[in-house]
Amino acid sequence: MSSADDRRLGALYGLAIGDALGMPTQLPSRDQVAAHFGTIEGFREPPPDHGIAAGLLAGLITTSVAETRTLAIKAAELGQQRRRLGGRRAGSGER
Repeated sequence: MSSADDRRLGALYGLAIGDALGMPTQLPSRDQVAAHFGTIEGFREPPPDHGIAAGLLAGLITTSVAETRTLAIKAAELGQQRRRLGGRRAGSGER
């Protein structure tokens, strides 16, 4: 794996970890978060009445990361296809 690939993968890992850490706090106000959690120092489950994350386990990612992962996979596939075509866009004569 190249250093560029390592950086891309690291960015995706960072995104996923940050998303999972922030998942239980993404809708409540700062005061509500402080009242429910106090200080957050690790992965936590959202409150049972959370508007969009109720029932998720601590450390799970949200659909935001799942969608980003799908886009990253598609972008990599398109990059590979473009390299096979010598830099041209698929379906065109453009470079």
